[in-house]
Amino acid sequence: MRFLAQTLLAIVMGTSLISSCSPKGEQPPAVEIESHEETVQDDSSEDITAMTEQEINLLSAVYPNESMIQDGKLFEYQKETLRQLRLGTDYLQTKYPNTNFTVTSITPATKFEPWMTIAIKTQDGKEAKATVELENDDYIFADTLYGIILRKDYDALLQNLLAQENVRAVTFTDFYAPMDKRIDKNTTPEELLEMNDELPRNTHIFIREPELAETKAVTVKRIKSLITDREIYGAYTIYFAPEDISEDAEVMMNSKDQFEHETFNTFAGN
Repeated sequence: MRFLAQTLLAIVMGTSLISSCSPKGEQPPAVEIESHEETVQDDSSEDITAMTEQEINLLSAVYPNESMIQDGKLFEYQKETLRQLRLGTDYLQTKYPNTNFTVTSITPATKFEPWMTIAIKTQDGKEAKATVELENDDYIFADTLYGIILRKDYDALLQNLLAQENVRAVTFTDFYAPMDKRIDKNTTPEELLEMNDELPRNTHIFIREPELAETKAVTVKRIKSLITDREIYGAYTIYFAPEDISEDAEVMMNSKDQFEHETFNTFAGN
């Protein structure tokens, strides 16, 4: 009996001790378990990007989230597209300060074509483009606007070379490949001529057939020999017009499909 009484007394005292250590009616604090649930992040920025109306229209034309773009809420990749558009436009304005142009469309860079293309139209309606490529944290720029600005002087030089071979012709050269700062508005026709295979070009040569002093085959051979000897590499099409030809090469280009023609290519080593 004595042992049983001591045991009951110990239990009662232990219970009192626990009660005295905790506030009355309060449960022991719960252990907080850290949650590892992933939070889905919205790639769009919470801040608003200020844009001109033209920039909004250009981005809306290539991306489906038009309403967000209208509100200035851009995804990070859209901000990069906008950055490249602005840098490319600044590049053109700096390189050709006296040439007015309008950006008509953009094609953002992709993994297949890692450069952005900016399509432009000059004040007189001629079309060109600029490219912007991000490479090793640097932006690389190129354009075809030089071809519009320098074409007439280049073709005048080419026509003089043909005249020295007794070939009276009107020429139109399309410089279709974007070129970097190696070519600008101050580049001379002679420098373009000497760039050889560094500068791709398509040249259209219009000849009045009644003025030929020899057969068409001999004339083609003579022109090809001149082009090859001078290393003016590119693609060439010779048109034989039965009537008088205009001295305006752009007029002749509009009617070129109605003329008999021959085409040849000249490249380094051929």
